[in-house]
Amino acid sequence: MAIDSVALYTGRRRAQPVKPDIRARYDAASDSVEFQNYWANVDAYDADSANSKGVRQKLVKRSRYEAGSNGYADGIAQTHANFLVGLGPTLSVKTGDRSLNQRINAEWRKWSKAIQLRRKLWTAAHAKLVDGESFGIATANPSVDHPVKLDVIMIECDQVTTPYVPYRREGVIDGVTFDQYGNPLIYDILPQHPGSQWAVYWQDPKPVAARYVLHWFHCRRPQQHRGVPECKSTMQVGASSRRWREATVSAAETAASFAALLYTEMPPGDAEPVAPFSTLEIERRMMAALPMGYKAEQMQAQHPNASYDSFNRAQIAELARPKNMPYNMAACDSSQSNYASGRLDFQPYFTGVDIERADCEDCVLDKLFRQWWREAALVFGFGDPRDVPEHQWDWPNHPVADVGTEASATNVKLRNGTLTLRQVYADAGDDYDEAVETMARDYGVSVEKIKETLLLANFNATNQIGSIAQADVQRDVAQTNAQSRAATQKPSQQPQAVEACDCEGEPITGSIQAGECTKWITYGTGTDDEGNRTGGRKMCLDSDGNIAKGGPKSMSGKPFSKLGQLFKKINNNPAAHQARFERTVKQNAQEFGMTPEQYKELGDELWNEELGRHRDREKAKQYARKVIGITQADIDRWENAGLDYTSRQDKLRGFDEYASMVAQQFPELGIDPNDAESEVWDLVKEGVTPPPSKNSDEYHQKIADFVQSMRRGRTYEELTPEQEAERQRIRDMEFGRSNHPQDIEGGANG
Repeated sequence: MAIDSVALYTGRRRAQPVKPDIRARYDAASDSVEFQNYWANVDAYDADSANSKGVRQKLVKRSRYEAGSNGYADGIAQTHANFLVGLGPTLSVKTGDRSLNQRINAEWRKWSKAIQLRRKLWTAAHAKLVDGESFGIATANPSVDHPVKLDVIMIECDQVTTPYVPYRREGVIDGVTFDQYGNPLIYDILPQHPGSQWAVYWQDPKPVAARYVLHWFHCRRPQQHRGVPECKSTMQVGASSRRWREATVSAAETAASFAALLYTEMPPGDAEPVAPFSTLEIERRMMAALPMGYKAEQMQAQHPNASYDSFNRAQIAELARPKNMPYNMAACDSSQSNYASGRLDFQPYFTGVDIERADCEDCVLDKLFRQWWREAALVFGFGDPRDVPEHQWDWPNHPVADVGTEASATNVKLRNGTLTLRQVYADAGDDYDEAVETMARDYGVSVEKIKETLLLANFNATNQIGSIAQADVQRDVAQTNAQSRAATQKPSQQPQAVEACDCEGEPITGSIQAGECTKWITYGTGTDDEGNRTGGRKMCLDSDGNIAKGGPKSMSGKPFSKLGQLFKKINNNPAAHQARFERTVKQNAQEFGMTPEQYKELGDELWNEELGRHRDREKAKQYARKVIGITQADIDRWENAGLDYTSRQDKLRGFDEYASMVAQQFPELGIDPNDAESEVWDLVKEGVTPPPSKNSDEYHQKIADFVQSMRRGRTYEELTPEQEAERQRIRDMEFGRSNHPQDIEGGANG
């Protein structure tokens, strides 16, 4: 109990502060009797608990039933998939090498056609709306009619489930296991669909790594890992619409069932007696006499009344609202819309479509392209399988009602520079470079001529190019005048003397004119094994940093800083690579006493052998990674922690047996199956390596080593008779005494 010191010494109690009566509140937070039933189903679950297995199963079943029984719901799902996927996205790779980009894009198109990727994307988009999520598994399929045997197997969300979810195990929900950061690690996938005719009551799920699973759903809450039907909030609208329709039809049928009603306004007893609710048949086109005092009247049908159309319209609009789809698209009825309102209504929907396309790129296409690249890079030699090139996905344009107005807007943007032709072609799903080449072939002109024509068409409507050329001429005239004034300056106005080095390395003083040699430098040097600088080429710079002497002739008088651009241009030029290769072949062939053709033939044989060994080794790596279930990253992580293949890790159980399997499967590697652990460990640790290249120094070094070994008469223990004959033919070919028919016919002896 706290003691009040003021009251203890003064005998007076301290005044207590008065708490204000706070009356602020939210109506939605009040517990009134009027809304207590409305808020009866609220909960405080997290995303995964709210979307539990039982909730998802019930929602998915009802959503599929609604899409199959309600024509509007079915049409909304199909229309949305049509607009979202269309004819499918187009891959556009950006490696910096135009020829390589075209090859990669072409092979991706062929592979996509072989596995019907567009069809599967449409199915995924439809399942995402109806089921709430779609699943695809990237796996090998030998039946794919393409060198890349990767395929995508589509499965329904019912198949991704864990029969018995571990109780209170963190990071595990139905069908998904994720890490502490919420990233999926493993998906549990049943071998058969639970509702298929081949399914059994108990199925053990197969764990599949997350990198092979293409999981696409609308994530609306943090830490959400499973999706629910996207139209779940309006799912009951279809039921009420059908009840209204059936009630209207029943009322109309009831009214039509009575041909006429007999009634009388006379007092009881005055009219002819008629039994109540008695019926009789009425023949067509006949005249009948009614009982005395009775009149005949038809029943008036009160349905459908004036509110039926408005009610039905409101129901359809509400059903499509979760997808931002306008009424005229959901109902396929634009009778009450004009052009302006139609475009305005479509803007929110197309914004949502663009967002879903971006999600598709992140969750499906990029993951799929990463798996495809790992295999395609090895099959076609595109590059490093681990280095996925920069790329983008070009989706089909959203359709427009007024094509002329849209074309005029695009033309204006092209003319004022706010839009480029490359972007226009990309929005249409086409490649600009390929389109320009096609136009050049069709019109029989060069690509440069087509580009010049497009430039004039877009930017020369008011002679802008002529104005630019005139400005260039004026600038050149101004520079010429400035140089003339500088040449007529007095000696006192000339540059002051500076200290520099002459061509012999001695200091010089005096007035230095532009273009005179002031300093010698060496560029293009290398480093030997001992770290000393070797090689290089000397050039002399003037006082302005321009090349005065030495260096490439095309760079004479130009700034030294632009030399790197020249080398970069040369290195990126395939013709320069080929010219350098031909010079090396000619030089080495002359040194070995061979013709260039003989040198290339020998190099091709050695290169093919090396390429075959490289392919066998890469296949062995891929087989080892798949069988053992580990990667280069796993080995690096374990070795950094001081572990190796002898450690008792879960993934390394039975490693000795798996290593023996790899050695037996690939005997060309020369690994002993009885002692293969260390070599297979190093094999997987090596990772993916690029194939050998003819433009490398190793290519010419292998030829030199082989020729020198032949001249020394060196033999190998495992040389077959065919190899021995080939070796002897090469030795004879070097000294010009070959009698081989191939050499005689080809003129190899000179």
